Amino acid sequence: MSDEMLSTDCEREDEFIHPGVFVAESPATSPVALFRLTTHAERDVRLALASRRDLPAKAYERLVNDADSEVAATAAANRTRKKPVRPTT
Repeated sequence: MSDEMLSTDCEREDEFIHPGVFVAESPATSPVALFRLTTHAERDVRLALASRRDLPAKAYERLVNDADSEVAATAAANRTRKKPVRPTT
């Protein structure tokens, strides 16, 4: 393995992921909690929310007006997309 690959791996291991990101991504998080997270101080938490396709409409309304342009654009793109329906067996 090259030194470059090792340094890249180390950077990933040292990366801090805010715990709120996991809450924002969890399908078990309640709609009320999701809505509250739309004003979270951490950009990464709001971006994780904006990446979802199953948020309440009011959550998207907040996120498309986010001060961070990437959060706003991601929310705008996902607001109109519906979560795919999983086939039941």
